[in-house]
Amino acid sequence: MPTYSKDNSGNFPIKPFYPPKEMDQITEEIVINFLNKKYKKVELPISTDDLCSLIEEYVDDLDLYASLDNNIEGTNVISNCGKNVKIKINKYLQQDYFKNRLRTTLAHELGHTILHAPLFDRKYTQQSLFEIKKDQEITCNIDDINSSNTFNWAEYQANVFAVSILTPKTFLLKYINEFCAKKNTYSFQEDSENAKELIRLTSDKFQVSKEAIKYRLKNLKILSEEEPQASLF
Repeated sequence: MPTYSKDNSGNFPIKPFYPPKEMDQITEEIVINFLNKKYKKVELPISTDDLCSLIEEYVDDLDLYASLDNNIEGTNVISNCGKNVKIKINKYLQQDYFKNRLRTTLAHELGHTILHAPLFDRKYTQQSLFEIKKDQEITCNIDDINSSNTFNWAEYQANVFAVSILTPKTFLLKYINEFCAKKNTYSFQEDSENAKELIRLTSDKFQVSKEAIKYRLKNLKILSEEEPQASLF
Protein backbone atom coordinates (compact mmCIF):
# COMPACT_ATOMS: atom_id res chain seq x y z
CA MET A 1 0.00 0.00 0.00
CA PRO A 2 1.26 3.51 -0.76
CA THR A 3 1.87 6.10 1.89
CA TYR A 4 0.30 9.55 1.58
CA SER A 5 1.33 13.11 2.23
CA LYS A 6 0.09 16.60 1.42
CA ASP A 7 0.25 17.65 -2.23
CA ASN A 8 1.84 21.09 -2.19
CA SER A 9 1.14 21.60 -5.91
CA GLY A 10 -2.58 21.96 -5.22
CA ASN A 11 -3.44 19.71 -8.19
CA PHE A 12 -4.47 16.71 -6.10
CA PRO A 13 -6.10 16.25 -2.70
CA ILE A 14 -3.15 14.16 -1.48
CA LYS A 15 0.16 12.79 -2.76
CA PRO A 16 0.83 9.03 -2.76
CA PHE A 17 4.27 7.46 -2.62
CA TYR A 18 4.93 4.08 -4.24
CA PRO A 19 8.28 2.38 -3.50
CA PRO A 20 9.89 0.95 -6.68
CA LYS A 21 9.32 -2.64 -5.54
CA GLU A 22 5.61 -1.98 -5.04
CA MET A 23 5.28 -0.27 -8.43
CA ASP A 24 6.88 -3.29 -10.09
CA GLN A 25 4.52 -5.63 -8.24
CA ILE A 26 1.43 -3.60 -9.20
CA THR A 27 2.28 -3.34 -12.88
CA GLU A 28 3.45 -6.92 -13.31
CA GLU A 29 0.32 -8.26 -11.65
CA ILE A 30 -1.91 -6.16 -13.90
CA VAL A 31 -0.34 -7.27 -17.18
CA ILE A 32 0.11 -10.93 -16.19
CA ASN A 33 -3.50 -11.25 -14.98
CA PHE A 34 -4.79 -9.63 -18.16
CA LEU A 35 -2.78 -11.86 -20.51
CA ASN A 36 -3.51 -15.03 -18.54
CA LYS A 37 -7.22 -14.24 -18.55
CA LYS A 38 -7.27 -13.60 -22.30
CA TYR A 39 -4.75 -16.15 -23.61
CA LYS A 40 -4.09 -18.52 -20.69
CA LYS A 41 -0.39 -17.64 -21.09
CA VAL A 42 1.94 -14.66 -20.91
CA GLU A 43 3.84 -13.58 -24.00
CA LEU A 44 5.59 -10.24 -24.15
CA PRO A 45 5.62 -7.60 -25.39
CA ILE A 46 1.94 -6.94 -24.82
CA SER A 47 0.54 -5.88 -28.19
CA THR A 48 -0.75 -2.35 -28.67
CA ASP A 49 -4.25 -3.72 -29.32
CA ASP A 50 -4.13 -5.66 -26.06
CA LEU A 51 -2.79 -2.60 -24.25
CA CYS A 52 -5.85 -0.69 -25.47
CA SER A 53 -8.14 -3.52 -24.34
CA LEU A 54 -6.47 -3.47 -20.93
CA ILE A 55 -7.04 0.27 -20.63
CA GLU A 56 -10.71 -0.14 -21.58
CA GLU A 57 -11.15 -2.33 -18.49
CA TYR A 58 -10.34 0.71 -16.34
CA VAL A 59 -11.92 3.63 -18.19
CA ASP A 60 -15.32 4.59 -19.54
CA ASP A 61 -13.97 5.72 -22.89
CA LEU A 62 -10.67 5.56 -24.81
CA ASP A 63 -10.37 7.99 -27.72
CA LEU A 64 -7.32 7.17 -29.85
CA TYR A 65 -8.01 9.90 -32.40
CA ALA A 66 -8.50 12.96 -30.25
CA SER A 67 -7.84 16.42 -31.70
CA LEU A 68 -5.41 17.78 -29.12
CA ASP A 69 -2.78 20.50 -29.33
CA ASN A 70 0.42 19.25 -30.97
CA ASN A 71 2.36 19.40 -27.69
CA ILE A 72 -0.31 17.38 -25.85
CA GLU A 73 0.05 13.60 -26.18
CA GLY A 74 -2.77 12.48 -23.89
CA THR A 75 -5.23 13.43 -21.19
CA ASN A 76 -7.23 11.85 -18.38
CA VAL A 77 -10.66 13.48 -17.93
CA ILE A 78 -11.85 12.51 -14.46
CA SER A 79 -15.38 13.01 -13.15
CA ASN A 80 -17.76 11.76 -10.45
CA CYS A 81 -15.08 11.97 -7.76
CA GLY A 82 -12.67 9.73 -9.64
CA LYS A 83 -15.18 7.03 -10.50
CA ASN A 84 -15.43 7.88 -14.21
CA VAL A 85 -12.43 8.39 -16.48
CA LYS A 86 -12.03 9.15 -20.17
CA ILE A 87 -8.62 8.92 -21.84
CA LYS A 88 -7.84 10.93 -24.95
CA ILE A 89 -4.77 10.22 -27.11
CA ASN A 90 -3.53 12.67 -29.72
CA LYS A 91 -4.41 11.36 -33.18
CA TYR A 92 -0.95 12.10 -34.61
CA LEU A 93 0.45 9.21 -32.53
CA GLN A 94 -1.36 6.81 -34.88
CA GLN A 95 1.40 7.36 -37.44
CA ASP A 96 3.66 4.29 -37.72
CA TYR A 97 6.70 6.45 -36.94
CA PHE A 98 5.32 7.03 -33.43
CA LYS A 99 4.29 3.41 -32.68
CA ASN A 100 6.54 3.08 -29.61
CA ARG A 101 5.65 6.55 -28.35
CA LEU A 102 1.96 5.63 -28.70
CA ARG A 103 2.52 2.58 -26.48
CA THR A 104 4.36 4.67 -23.90
CA THR A 105 1.62 7.33 -23.92
CA LEU A 106 -1.13 4.73 -23.54
CA ALA A 107 0.67 3.13 -20.60
CA HIS A 108 1.39 6.56 -19.09
CA GLU A 109 -2.28 7.55 -19.20
CA LEU A 110 -3.28 4.20 -17.69
CA GLY A 111 -0.86 5.03 -14.87
CA HIS A 112 -2.73 8.24 -14.15
CA THR A 113 -6.04 6.36 -14.21
CA ILE A 114 -4.94 3.66 -11.77
CA LEU A 115 -2.68 5.70 -9.49
CA HIS A 116 -4.23 9.16 -9.50
CA ALA A 117 -7.91 9.17 -10.49
CA PRO A 118 -8.89 7.49 -7.18
CA LEU A 119 -7.32 10.42 -5.30
CA PHE A 120 -10.40 12.49 -6.14
CA ASP A 121 -12.61 10.20 -4.06
CA ARG A 122 -14.57 12.15 -1.46
CA LYS A 123 -12.79 10.42 1.43
CA TYR A 124 -9.60 12.20 0.36
CA THR A 125 -11.08 15.49 -0.81
CA GLN A 126 -13.01 16.03 2.41
CA GLN A 127 -9.93 15.35 4.53
CA SER A 128 -7.85 17.90 2.60
CA LEU A 129 -10.64 20.41 1.90
CA PHE A 130 -9.81 20.02 -1.80
CA GLU A 131 -12.23 21.84 -4.08
CA ILE A 132 -13.78 19.38 -6.51
CA LYS A 133 -14.64 20.75 -9.94
CA LYS A 134 -17.12 19.12 -12.27
CA ASP A 135 -14.29 17.53 -14.26
CA GLN A 136 -10.64 17.16 -13.35
CA GLU A 137 -8.20 16.90 -16.25
CA ILE A 138 -4.64 15.59 -16.20
CA THR A 139 -2.97 16.87 -19.35
CA CYS A 140 0.33 15.31 -20.43
CA ASN A 141 2.63 17.04 -22.89
CA ILE A 142 5.65 15.64 -24.70
CA ASP A 143 8.10 16.85 -22.05
CA ASP A 144 6.04 15.26 -19.24
CA ILE A 145 6.01 11.82 -20.84
CA ASN A 146 9.66 11.81 -21.91
CA SER A 147 11.05 13.25 -18.68
CA SER A 148 12.61 11.49 -15.68
CA ASN A 149 12.34 14.70 -13.63
CA THR A 150 10.86 14.03 -10.19
CA PHE A 151 9.67 17.63 -9.66
CA ASN A 152 6.21 16.87 -11.07
CA TRP A 153 5.49 13.84 -8.91
CA ALA A 154 2.32 12.75 -10.76
CA GLU A 155 4.00 12.74 -14.16
CA TYR A 156 7.05 11.00 -12.71
CA GLN A 157 4.88 8.26 -11.20
CA ALA A 158 2.96 7.82 -14.46
CA ASN A 159 6.27 7.49 -16.33
CA VAL A 160 7.55 4.85 -13.90
CA PHE A 161 4.23 3.01 -14.19
CA ALA A 162 4.38 3.12 -18.00
CA VAL A 163 7.86 1.68 -18.42
CA SER A 164 7.20 -0.87 -15.66
CA ILE A 165 4.01 -2.24 -17.21
CA LEU A 166 5.60 -2.42 -20.67
CA THR A 167 8.70 -4.15 -19.29
CA PRO A 168 7.54 -6.31 -16.35
CA LYS A 169 10.55 -6.73 -14.09
CA THR A 170 10.64 -10.54 -13.89
CA PHE A 171 10.56 -10.92 -17.67
CA LEU A 172 12.88 -7.97 -18.28
CA LEU A 173 15.56 -9.29 -15.92
CA LYS A 174 15.40 -12.74 -17.50
CA TYR A 175 16.06 -11.20 -20.90
CA ILE A 176 18.82 -8.94 -19.60
CA ASN A 177 20.52 -11.78 -17.69
CA GLU A 178 20.87 -13.73 -20.92
CA PHE A 179 22.61 -10.76 -22.52
CA CYS A 180 24.81 -10.14 -19.49
CA ALA A 181 25.87 -13.78 -19.30
CA LYS A 182 27.18 -13.57 -22.87
CA LYS A 183 29.14 -10.43 -21.98
CA ASN A 184 30.34 -11.90 -18.67
CA THR A 185 29.27 -8.82 -16.72
CA TYR A 186 26.08 -7.57 -15.11
CA SER A 187 26.71 -3.83 -15.18
CA PHE A 188 27.61 -1.47 -18.00
CA GLN A 189 28.75 2.13 -18.32
CA GLU A 190 25.73 3.83 -19.89
CA ASP A 191 27.61 5.23 -22.93
CA SER A 192 29.57 2.07 -23.69
CA GLU A 193 29.03 0.02 -26.84
CA ASN A 194 27.71 -2.88 -24.78
CA ALA A 195 25.17 -0.59 -23.11
CA LYS A 196 24.05 0.81 -26.47
CA GLU A 197 23.61 -2.73 -27.78
CA LEU A 198 21.62 -3.78 -24.71
CA ILE A 199 19.39 -0.70 -24.98
CA ARG A 200 18.75 -1.32 -28.68
CA LEU A 201 17.98 -5.03 -28.26
CA THR A 202 15.74 -4.48 -25.22
CA SER A 203 13.91 -1.63 -26.95
CA ASP A 204 13.20 -3.89 -29.93
CA LYS A 205 12.20 -6.81 -27.71
CA PHE A 206 9.63 -4.90 -25.62
CA GLN A 207 8.67 -2.27 -28.23
CA VAL A 208 9.52 0.61 -25.94
CA SER A 209 11.52 3.72 -26.77
CA LYS A 210 15.28 3.60 -26.22
CA GLU A 211 14.98 6.55 -23.82
CA ALA A 212 12.48 4.66 -21.66
CA ILE A 213 14.62 1.51 -21.67
CA LYS A 214 17.74 3.45 -20.70
CA TYR A 215 15.83 5.04 -17.82
CA ARG A 216 14.56 1.61 -16.70
CA LEU A 217 18.00 0.01 -16.84
CA LYS A 218 19.56 2.84 -14.84
CA ASN A 219 16.92 2.42 -12.13
CA LEU A 220 17.69 -1.31 -12.02
CA LYS A 221 21.42 -0.51 -11.63
CA ILE A 222 22.23 -2.33 -14.89
CA LEU A 223 23.59 0.92 -16.33
CA SER A 224 25.79 3.36 -14.45
CA GLU A 225 27.44 6.66 -15.23
CA GLU A 226 30.86 5.32 -14.29
CA GLU A 227 32.71 2.31 -15.64
CA PRO A 228 31.85 -0.68 -13.37
CA GLN A 229 34.71 -2.08 -11.34
CA ALA A 230 36.10 -5.40 -12.39
CA SER A 231 35.00 -8.38 -10.32
CA LEU A 232 37.54 -9.81 -7.83
CA PHE A 233 36.26 -13.32 -8.48
